Amino acid sequence: MEYVSVAKIAEKWELSERSVRNYCAHGRIRDAKLIGKTWYIPDDVQKPERVNKKNDTPTLLQILREQKSARMTGGIYHKVQIDLRTPQEYSEGHIPGSKNVPLQTLDKVRSVVENKDTELFVYCYSDAGSKQAASALRQMGYTNVRNIGGIAAYHGKVESI
Repeated sequence: MEYVSVAKIAEKWELSERSVRNYCAHGRIRDAKLIGKTWYIPDDVQKPERVNKKNDTPTLLQILREQKSARMTGGIYHKVQIDLRTPQEYSEGHIPGSKNVPLQTLDKVRSVVENKDTELFVYCYSDAGSKQAASALRQMGYTNVRNIGGIAAYHGKVESI
């Protein structure tokens, strides 16, 4: 078996040398050997499939564009949208029609949405809070919860109080 350098494989696969070294370090290239600080890679090895770690959850903007292009009626604007930010942040600008239920008071969501089968779209400023809230709402028994990310990435109309 003939071995080649990381540089040769990187050129052959059209990748950076760093990516090839990472593949080796994670055991994704069969029979690759580390001797000292140098990786030796079999010349006939196949490029591993790329593992895409991106989140497949569509963003709010993607959802809205999809619904607009499909001329969908009853899209997101006809569902219950829950803004998880503070009342002050909500009053400075929110998606029209959304209800403000701050993350800290999520247990009071029943006053806004009684039916646990209602389609809920939750969002916060970035995305971290909405992930946490979506999980908590599911644990509370809500069956149709969708995390649509953060309003920071939203480019549509907003209304202020």
